[in-house]
Amino acid sequence: MFLYYRQKITNLYYSLYCIGIFIFTFYTYHLLTSSNYSSIAFISKSLQFLAPLIVVPIVAMLHTIFYHHFRRNLWVLLGLYAVMIVLYLLPFRKIAAILMAVIIITSFVEIFRVIIVSVRKKRDGAWIFALTLLLPVFLGIIISILPDTITFWGMKFEVKTSNFISVSMLMGLPFSVALYLARDFARMGNTLTKQIDEITELSTRTIRQEQEKKHLLENQKAMLESEVKERTHEVLEQKNVIEIKNREVTESLHYAKRIQAAILPDIKKINQSLNDSFILYLPKDIVSGDFYSFAQRDEKIIVAAADCTGHGVAGAFMSMIGTALLNQIVNEKGITEPSKILTQLNDGIVTSLKQRESEMNEGMDIALCTINNKNKTLQYSGANRPLWLIRKNEFQFYKPNKIPIGGHQYNKADGFMQHNITLQQGDAIYLFLMALLISLVENLVKSL
Repeated sequence: MFLYYRQKITNLYYSLYCIGIFIFTFYTYHLLTSSNYSSIAFISKSLQFLAPLIVVPIVAMLHTIFYHHFRRNLWVLLGLYAVMIVLYLLPFRKIAAILMAVIIITSFVEIFRVIIVSVRKKRDGAWIFALTLLLPVFLGIIISILPDTITFWGMKFEVKTSNFISVSMLMGLPFSVALYLARDFARMGNTLTKQIDEITELSTRTIRQEQEKKHLLENQKAMLESEVKERTHEVLEQKNVIEIKNREVTESLHYAKRIQAAILPDIKKINQSLNDSFILYLPKDIVSGDFYSFAQRDEKIIVAAADCTGHGVAGAFMSMIGTALLNQIVNEKGITEPSKILTQLNDGIVTSLKQRESEMNEGMDIALCTINNKNKTLQYSGANRPLWLIRKNEFQFYKPNKIPIGGHQYNKADGFMQHNITLQQGDAIYLFLMALLISLVENLVKSL
C-alpha cells in the first residue's frame, strides 16, 4: 500500500514489522525442526540482529502516527541497532547479544509509553493501541476463572494463565496495528466515497446552471447589442467633450508652467555668483512641487533645494508659497542663517495654511545653505534633505533634521540643527531632492 499510495508510510513500517515476525517465526520453527548443525548455527547468529525488527518498526510507526516525526528515543534505538550490527560483525557477539536485549526491552517500554501518553492526551486512534495493554489483563482475568484442564472434542487442554498472557501480549500488538490500519483505510474509503458523491452532485448542478446561463446569455445578447449601439453614440459624444476639456486643462497647465518657471531664480544670475555650478531640474509633471531658490545678501549667497508635498498642481501651489516665504525671509527680513531661515519658513507655512486650526498636513523637505565667499565658510541646515561634500575624493555627508517643514509637527521645539563648514579649494557641494537616491548612495558609502 505504501508503494502504491506513496503517502501512508505507516504501511511501510507495518510491513517491516510483519517481515520481522515472519523471519523470526520461520527461524524459530527451523531451529526446532532442523538437525543440520551448520544451518542451526547460521540461524542462531542471524537472529541476533534480525530480532529487533519485531519491535523497532512498531516504535517508528507509533511516532509517525502520534507525533508525525521521529522522536529522540527512536533515533537512540536506531543508533543502538547500528552499533549492535557493527559489534556483531567485528565480532563482539556477546556484547551485541546484550545490546540486542536492551534494544528489545527499550522498544517495548517506548511502545507502552507512547500508547499510555496518547491515551491520556486523547489522541485519535490511541484507544485501539490501548488494546495491546488491556488484552493481557482481560485474558488473565478470564483464564483465572477457568479450570486448569478443559476437554474439547475428546481432547484435553491444560490451561496456564502465564501462557495465555504471553501469547496475548505477542498477538495484541499486531492485532492493534492491523485494526488501526484497517480503520484508517476504511476512513479513506468513506472519504473518497463522499467526495465522489459531492463531485457527482456538483457536476449535475453545474451542468444545469450552465444550461440556464446559456439561455440567459442568449436573451441578454440581443438586449446588449441594442444597448451597445446607444452607448457607443453617447461615449463618442462624451469623448469629444472630454478631449475639449483636457485640451483646456493642458493649456492651463502649460501656462502655469511658464508662471512657475518665471518665479524660479535666473540660472544666468546664479552662474555669475557661482561660476562653477549646475542645476538639474527635471519635473515629472507639467508643473512641479520641486523648486530651487537663490538669493544674495551682503557678501552671502543663500541656496536652497526643496521638495513640496504632493505632485502636479498641488505641489506647484506649495512651491509658490515656499518661494514667496523664502524671498520674504531673506530679502525683507534679512535673515541669512540657515537654521533661522528654516524656523521662519516652518512658522510661515503653518500660518499660511492655518495648520494649527485644521488637519492639513502639507509641507516640504528642504536643504538650505549659506555661502560666504569672503570667509570661505558654509552654513547648512536641512529638513529631511542632506548636504553632500566631496573633498579630495572623499565623500562626506551632513545629516538633516528628520522632520519636515510644516505639517502636524509644526511645533519644532528643538529648532533646526546647523552645520558650519570651512571650505577648501576644490570642494564640491551637492543638494538633492531624490530621497531614494540619497538613501542608496549613503548606504553604499557606509558599506565601503
